[in-house]
Amino acid sequence: MNRAATDQPQAGTDWELIGRDSRGGEIRITATADQLAKLTNGLAIGRHRRVCDFVVPDETMSRRHFRLLRTADGLMIEDLHSLNGTYIDGWRLEPFQLVPLRDGMAITAGHVRLTANLVRQA
Repeated sequence: MNRAATDQPQAGTDWELIGRDSRGGEIRITATADQLAKLTNGLAIGRHRRVCDFVVPDETMSRRHFRLLRTADGLMIEDLHSLNGTYIDGWRLEPFQLVPLRDGMAITAGHVRLTANLVRQA
């Protein structure tokens, strides 16, 4: 978690969160640079269709579990005061704490396990 600020990818990059839900189903969340730039409140991820931009239908996820948010410091991940917590590389985020998203980070939300992947643009 203690990487230099220069490790943060530039604003024009795309991200994928790839992993499995608590039943082994595949999850793939794509967050493009254009999409993130347009969403002033970030990309909300959770199990409720009305309040999330990406739905993960898993009972261990909160309605609004976490979000990805573009800031001046780069792409951040933030737990939205979820019941089961959001973990980055095994470390539990405090609610509403912004943490820089890094390539290869392991994200656990409830029993959903994801890996953050920076999509290299040609």
